[in-house]
Amino acid sequence: MHHISMKCGDPCLVRKAVSFYEEIFGCHIVREWEKGIFLSNGKDSIEIFTDGEGTFLKGSIRHFAIEVEDVDKTVSLLQERGHEITLLPKDIEVPFEARISFCKGVLGEEIEVLEVRE
Repeated sequence: MHHISMKCGDPCLVRKAVSFYEEIFGCHIVREWEKGIFLSNGKDSIEIFTDGEGTFLKGSIRHFAIEVEDVDKTVSLLQERGHEITLLPKDIEVPFEARISFCKGVLGEEIEVLEVRE
């Protein structure tokens, strides 16, 4: 997958979302244009279109996952910054072993914070 795309027309909320992805997940702005911003941390990429009327729900995406080195450390950072944790860290076993947590992003998106354990 190349990137996830979201849409928001509130300039203040867009800046909050950019700061969120920069500060929590190490993203930086790769490209900014009149109607959007593209961020990446070298592995995950997020595009935010800035030409919408508020925040929109579209499609059937349940959540997206961002892989981190330490879920517990990331969740602590999220909590320190006042972000809603919707699932506290827990270990799971799917086709691989992992530690996960879920949080709400600034635009209402649901984010899985994922630490893969081999």
